[in-house]
Amino acid sequence: MTIISAVIRQTFIIVATDSLLAAKQSAGTVINKESFPGKPKFVAFPKIRCIASYWGVASILGNSKKETWTTYDWLKSKVQIQSNFSSMEDFGEHLKEDLTRIFGQYNFKSYRMLGIHLTGFEWFNNKWIPELFLVIGDSNNKNFNCSRRTYFDLDKKEDIQLEIAEQREVYYDRIKDGYSIYNNGDNEMFNHFCNSFHNAIKSTQNKSQLKGGLSKSFFLDLATLPIKQVVYFQNKYYTKDAINVGGKVHTICMNSDGFIDSIKSNR
Repeated sequence: MTIISAVIRQTFIIVATDSLLAAKQSAGTVINKESFPGKPKFVAFPKIRCIASYWGVASILGNSKKETWTTYDWLKSKVQIQSNFSSMEDFGEHLKEDLTRIFGQYNFKSYRMLGIHLTGFEWFNNKWIPELFLVIGDSNNKNFNCSRRTYFDLDKKEDIQLEIAEQREVYYDRIKDGYSIYNNGDNEMFNHFCNSFHNAIKSTQNKSQLKGGLSKSFFLDLATLPIKQVVYFQNKYYTKDAINVGGKVHTICMNSDGFIDSIKSNR
């Protein structure tokens, strides 16, 4: 299991993840319940102005039970070719095609065992607009799909009447003085702590007690602290076999120009 959270503002994005990994055989069998490496579950692509984060399959093991492919290294290899893609959507289409090929090569039974979020910016109407894409497998068709999720996840509507151009403008205006937060993985655990954080902030805002306003530091905490609380809670109260979130919590902040403003790791 994994927890990924993304905070989206008009001018910057923040992504945070835990680092616990569960290894899989090519047939999909869990063979290593937990590990605590220092690697994050995201890779930054400054030239495309996006961050790719993943959950699910972290590695594929061969018959000798040695890693033959890892999601993190595969994503890192894409950094060298990021200039080949004109946009985040173009990059997402490439990832879905490559994953379809890889999962077919290893004969995976469940393609939904891996998901990737692309969080970043696309140039539209003379400005950089935040966008969120989902790359995820379809086990029935044995392929991966790439879909634009920004506006869909904002209003949680199955039937979207607006054209993409309208969706972008509505979303951009909606977060002018606010933000969006998305999360994936262990949603239930994350939401318990995240909602408490939100409610505490709202109460202080109402009393004009919020120190420093909604600074970038605040949003770094908003993405990171709920994950740290889940890690602490599971380490303290869960049995070893039940822990599915853990290790270091990694956080990255990217501005709309692709500049990586902050990156940090915490136990």
